[in-house]
Amino acid sequence: MAAFQSVVPEVTVKIVARLTPGTDLFEGIREICRHHEVECGAIDTALGSLTSATVVCISPDESSPSGASYREPLNVKGPLELVSACGTIGTEGESGELSIHLHGTVALDEAKAYFGHFVDDGRNRVLATVEIVITKFIGMRWIRGLDEETGFPLFKPEPHNRSGEGGGDRSRLKRA
Repeated sequence: MAAFQSVVPEVTVKIVARLTPGTDLFEGIREICRHHEVECGAIDTALGSLTSATVVCISPDESSPSGASYREPLNVKGPLELVSACGTIGTEGESGELSIHLHGTVALDEAKAYFGHFVDDGRNRVLATVEIVITKFIGMRWIRGLDEETGFPLFKPEPHNRSGEGGGDRSRLKRA
């Protein structure tokens, strides 16, 4: 039997936006979130072009609790097609600051692809455009913190009503 954690949001709202040339991908997403008061959500899709991108991929690591860890980040110089990106928007457990977890694929002109976890290092700049769709979740939170079982910082869903109190019976934690 599978193990999972889940929450059913009360409401979702779609936000459609465009990031303009020179904007850092992460800072642009944070600005959209601030403007539309998004503290919890999903990046449904993002596509366009970048001047460069920094990505990391997971690799075997016997010393990690999960048996894997991230390699050193790779900065790919463009121009690049942002073929696809999607992710999670939540908050850091300790600080409460907005946290973005973004995965995707970029490609060079010779169709060589790079993919993985985008690194928030200020070097993921928009070349011509990035078109993005964000879903805002109301009635839940994504809280990011260190997961002892895997050794990775992970998002965990929890219920959250509009008054700021947790609660409701919509939260589910299921273990096999």
